[in-house]
Amino acid sequence: MLKERTLEIPCKIMNQDVRLSLACYEDENTSFHSPSMLSSCDCSRQCGVKTESCLRWERCAFYGATFE
Repeated sequence: MLKERTLEIPCKIMNQDVRLSLACYEDENTSFHSPSMLSSCDCSRQCGVKTESCLRWERCAFYGATFE
């Protein structure tokens, strides 16, 4: 089952706190729990992640990071 949560964390690019939406996969039958990974951010339009046509997550300071 996909579980989502929100985390407020300082962003070194924006020089302010941002709200990240994180998602992880949990399987209650096997107790498997994956690390939480970024699914969205509340200020992606201002820092260059959001373009006219898509989201360029590789520009994000949190891209590829995992959160426990």
